[in-house]
Amino acid sequence: PVAVGDGATLPVAVPGEGAWREMLDGALARRQFALQDYPVLAGDGSLVHRELMLRLPAGGGEVLTAGQFMPAAARVGLASACALEAVRLGIERLKASPEPIAINVAPRSLIEPDFLDRLDVLLATAGSEAARIALEVSERGLDAKLAGLDALAEVLARHGAQLGIEHFGRQLAALPRLYAIRLAYLKLDGSFVAGLHENAGHQRLVKAIVDVARGLNVVVY
Repeated sequence: PVAVGDGATLPVAVPGEGAWREMLDGALARRQFALQDYPVLAGDGSLVHRELMLRLPAGGGEVLTAGQFMPAAARVGLASACALEAVRLGIERLKASPEPIAINVAPRSLIEPDFLDRLDVLLATAGSEAARIALEVSERGLDAKLAGLDALAEVLARHGAQLGIEHFGRQLAALPRLYAIRLAYLKLDGSFVAGLHENAGHQRLVKAIVDVARGLNVVVY
């Protein structure tokens, strides 16, 4: 299957962390965030799920992407608050559409206080609809021990939701452990896929990842 992801963007120049905190706190309080979706399609063109990306309207027609404001959110301790807002908006979307969704969660969220407890409560409000939710964590922000994933997986399993890892490709040896915590899928990092037909080394790596994951019943996008 193919995942069409969010493009890399440069940070927006907002002066100082105090300004970021004020902007993000205000947006959370006023519920100004929105979601943009990208379809993940199976080989036959059918929809696997819609990957939801958080967006922040910034006035004057400008919209900030997660790539622009999430680094600042992590620095000022608001990564988990933004992640929970994305989950809340995702649950609202489920009420209007039967399509499964995947929501990006910054790795930093996993170590911020109360995130998992608040996520547990939020997923409970989704009831049986939580089974149509997957939370994705980027491998890029995880440490070598994949800190926080075990506890996150427990919360998701309690509600029937799924766990996915995106930007995967540098921790092949971690696959057996990821299988043990019931990982649903991996999304390969774009740097390994771009120009794949011209890079024999990346071909071998991708084949190894797919072969190991397939043996563990983990889907690779």
